[in-house]
Parts: sequence; structure tokens; C-alpha cells
Amino acid sequence: FDLDEHSPVITPDDTALPISNLIDDLADAGYHVPLTLFTYKALSRLQNKPHSVKITKLHHKGQNVYVLDISQFPKESDMHPLDWYSAWERYLEWIGECLSSVLRCMWSCHFHFLTQKDDFLDSFTAILKFDIEVHRKCASDPKFTLTIDQYKSHFIQLLIKVSNSSFSSEKSSFQAQRYSPYEHKPRQDAADDSFRGNQQSQPTCLICTCPGHKYSLCSEETMPKGQQTFVKSREGKFMCLDNNSPICFPFQLTTAKKPCRDNHPDQHICAICSSCDHGASNHKSA
Repeated sequence: FDLDEHSPVITPDDTALPISNLIDDLADAGYHVPLTLFTYKALSRLQNKPHSVKITKLHHKGQNVYVLDISQFPKESDMHPLDWYSAWERYLEWIGECLSSVLRCMWSCHFHFLTQKDDFLDSFTAILKFDIEVHRKCASDPKFTLTIDQYKSHFIQLLIKVSNSSFSSEKSSFQAQRYSPYEHKPRQDAADDSFRGNQQSQPTCLICTCPGHKYSLCSEETMPKGQQTFVKSREGKFMCLDNNSPICFPFQLTTAKKPCRDNHPDQHICAICSSCDHGASNHKSA
């Protein structure tokens, strides 16, 4: 991947864009700062169209805080290689100014480790996924550390996982397109689809309230209305994003007839809004 050939031309106006204080506030509140906020388009909007930027209220360390609503910007997981690369340059500049030279050096090593891969473009899906995971873990837990061996091992495992997933998708697509000369007859014992509506129920995520996936597979950063998610799933358990404190999972599903009887009232908070009055399954948006 030759950066000299693929890098966009940066004009003086590009480099003159300041980093918005709204990005600083998001980081100060302990939330993951997506690289999409450091693209030229995003920085230009924050600088030149501040009235068009939406702010959202979040619960952080027992208080309500108002921070930038990141749902109004493109998803970080959908970034293209060149946008990702140019955003990283601005991100490193921001770290050096707002955090410390030590952190800038650490993230520079991480950035160069990813960009120096010979198959950068072919592996970009896994590279982007790994990059987002590392950023999120560091944002949610300032004490999060990995040894060099753990770091490289996790990256290789993710490469294999993404590669296998891509192979399975291609295989399924090929099988679906194969021509069959025989007409399949419907099962005689099948129920009337028109009677039952031919609908399959989809799970609703207890973290982001979106249908179609379970909480253990949730990778969303925001809810449908723009609020940032409050918890994350780790090894099947709920953890607060801001301090990694555990949240009672049975409480999310409790009803008046079947309350959670464990003696940990501090863990009895809603995974969606942090309220102590109800669990996620009883939240109005669930």
C-alpha cells in the first residue's frame, strides 16, 4: 500500500481546521471518540456549522452530562482506508496537544503497526475492527493494558476470524446462485404461511434497543434516537462503559412476580438508561 500514491492532497485549509472542544468533552466523559470525528468533513461541520450539530444528554458517574451526539456522523466501522488514514493523522495531532507525548507515542506505534502491513488494503476490514476494539477498551478502562504478545495474538485471531467470515459469506452466496434443474415442492406438513403471517421474531438488543441481534453481539455505539449506549457486554456480562462496574443481568429481565433476589442493589440499574426503577426489558423503548 503506497501512501504516496493513495494519500489525498491536503491543502492549507485542511490543516487549519481546529479540533472542536466538543471532541475534548466527549473524551473527558470517558467515551470512545470515533475517528470519523477527525475527517475533514466532520471537522469542517463542527467548525463552520456549529448550530447544525446535535448534543445529547448522557449519564456519567452519577451525573447527567451533555456531549456530542456521534450518531449524526458516519459509522466508524464504515470508514474507507484513505479517510481512516487522514483521520489518524489529525487524531495523533490532537492526542499530542490535549493528552500527552507518551500517549501520542503509544498510539503512533499502534498506527504504524497497522499501516505497515503488506496486505493493508486486503486486510483493512480486520485492521479497522481491531483498531476500533483497542480504542474502545482504552476509553472505557484507562488501566487497560496488553503485552506485545497479547496484542499481536489478538490481531492475528481477528484476521483469521474476518477471513473465515468472508469465506463463509462467499460460499453461501455461491450456493444460493447455483442452478437447480429440479423444482422444489413445498412440504406437505408445512403450515399455511398466509395464516401465520410468515414472520420470524427477531431478538431485541438490551444494550442499544435495536432489533436483529443479541446483546452479546452488539457493536453499536448509539441507540436509534442518538443517545450513546450506557453498557457493554464482556464474556456474557453487562459492564458500565464509564467505569467497568458490573450490572446485574437478571435484573434486566425481572418482573414484579420474579424479582432478582441477589443482594447487590448497586447493580440493579437499567442497561439502557441507568434508572434504578426498572430493567432493560421494561424500558419504554425496549
